Amino acid sequence: MNQSKYDRLADFLNDPPVRMKTRLVQLKKDGRELSERDDFLWFILLQSFSTMGNSRGRTGLIGTESNYRRIAYDYVKSEVSESERSEHFDRVLRDAKVRMPGKKAKWLVSNLNRIESYGGVTKANTIAFSIRGRTEKIRFMKAFDGIGEKYGRNIWMDIYDKDFYESVAVDERIKKFSKELDVSFTKYDDHEKFYLELAGKINLQGWELDRLMYHFSTEILEAINA
Repeated sequence: MNQSKYDRLADFLNDPPVRMKTRLVQLKKDGRELSERDDFLWFILLQSFSTMGNSRGRTGLIGTESNYRRIAYDYVKSEVSESERSEHFDRVLRDAKVRMPGKKAKWLVSNLNRIESYGGVTKANTIAFSIRGRTEKIRFMKAFDGIGEKYGRNIWMDIYDKDFYESVAVDERIKKFSKELDVSFTKYDDHEKFYLELAGKINLQGWELDRLMYHFSTEILEAINA
């Protein structure tokens, strides 16, 4: 491990700039509001797939009304027949410039069917929020097509769920930091543990460290390479 870079990272995040602290407060508020959406489970799957591979996909899908309204839960249920959904999802995802549109369109068809098997999105939300414990919550999300270890955690982290305060969603962004620090891991849990231990040393939640490294990655990387 590059100890000097690790120490600079720890020093910088031990007392992050006010704007970073302010962003964390807002993200926690946004997460709680997200969890209250009537279409939460469908929306969070759309959001996850839009960022998977390239976070800019969210702007094209969620942030562009002309695209989002065509893939919103109520619209799809009322306006798009089951036989047309795969092609419809593929077209909208391509218009939104989301990565891997064909594969994700198939995932969305499967996941919509799963949500409907629960009795619709409202009942599916109730089931999701009735689950207790971090492991079971991850297992529930991973039952949806396209959701693996990273997003199985990240979905709950997006809503600032209490069982995920001490979590880090290991993705390419985190791996970039690991490369800078000259550390590598073969197991996901070991990789996450490394950053949780760092968070503990600087009095941050794992969630807070994860969000800072996501939203301010360029600035933090500059600090550790100064």
